[in-house]
Amino acid sequence: MFDPKFHYTHQVVNSLMAIENSKVIVDMLSLPVDVEKTLRETAKIKMKRK
Repeated sequence: MFDPKFHYTHQVVNSLMAIENSKVIVDMLSLPVDVEKTLRETAKIKMKRK
């Protein structure tokens, strides 16, 4: 059975919270229309290859 040997320090927890806060901000931002279109087209092409 997997039994990891680690512990969370204040520094690790604070860093994880900073990452999460940044993620929330990025999630709220909208992409420019042309960038979103390019990403969608790329995703469609990659899905067809599978």
